[in-house]
Amino acid sequence: MAVHAGKKPDPQARGGTQFVRQARECLDRHPHFRGRVGMFDITCDGQILTIEGRVPTFYLKQLIGSALLGMEENVLINNHVQVCEGRETAKGN
Repeated sequence: MAVHAGKKPDPQARGGTQFVRQARECLDRHPHFRGRVGMFDITCDGQILTIEGRVPTFYLKQLIGSALLGMEENVLINNHVQVCEGRETAKGN
């Protein structure tokens, strides 16, 4: 699922590491993900931000996209988070 984040296009957009940092900050500010950002792998290739990981419900997967809409930059978000049950949500399982 791809979501467009940001309100103002920036032709001189900041580098990928800053997009990743900003995405982590957005997720960490969200009450459902505060302190759990380490569950996700976030990478950036140009202006395409990809987030991977596992969550127990589709609701949480959708919340990730909603939380990242708060990013100030104009990036495309690829939400590759998987919905899994129970213990499978831990990173690396």
